[in-house]
Amino acid sequence: MRLFGKVFPLFLSLIVPLIWPALLPAVVVEKVMAIVNGDILTLTEVQEQSVPLIRRMVMESSERSGAPRVDDTQKMVLERLIDQRLQLQEARTHGITTSAAEVDAYLEDLKKNANIKSNEDFQQVLAKEGLALPKLKKDVEDHLTILKIVGKEVRSKIIISEPEVRKAYEDEIDKFVEPTQVKLRYILIALPRDASPEATSEEKKKAEQVLLKLRKGEDFSQVAKENSAGPMADLGGDIG
Repeated sequence: MRLFGKVFPLFLSLIVPLIWPALLPAVVVEKVMAIVNGDILTLTEVQEQSVPLIRRMVMESSERSGAPRVDDTQKMVLERLIDQRLQLQEARTHGITTSAAEVDAYLEDLKKNANIKSNEDFQQVLAKEGLALPKLKKDVEDHLTILKIVGKEVRSKIIISEPEVRKAYEDEIDKFVEPTQVKLRYILIALPRDASPEATSEEKKKAEQVLLKLRKGEDFSQVAKENSAGPMADLGGDIG
């Protein structure tokens, strides 16, 4: 019994370290979500991008039934990160980078547009969104770099010769020429169908007097207001 009493504690001290890990639940330290030309995208990166998006989607859907599925959101974010990583790799191939000064200028514009007065207010906004300034700067750097490579690729594919420009202009010349426009005013001297010769003569004299005033250079609008029987007389006979 004495021998067993001495051996058993020694046995436990040897065997427990061997079986203890098997008794604990597995813990995932990190998970590779994708490998893009040798660049690894981890679960942590996907989650960092997903959390603010999920928070925003939950807030927007608070008045509706249901909430966004985390799996679907992370899948969407992963696809976007893969595209982003490919674009950044292409930018590196062409030596395209973004400086810290460009990032700072972008953030200053961001604060100005959001009417954020101080750095302290900016930090509070970031904290509310669950963002850290170093991470935000890295995201802005990547964003500006991608804009540069996209712009470069687009410009390199848009090569228009002078003959092509001239032909396009000639084919669409009607669109570049404004049609002649006039502004119309009129003076109506009304004469009933059954007017007597005397009434006709009277109205004819009135029309001649009006014409004479206009030929002398009197203001058409004022003459129309004083003499026209048309519905637009108060507007100086203006019909647009």
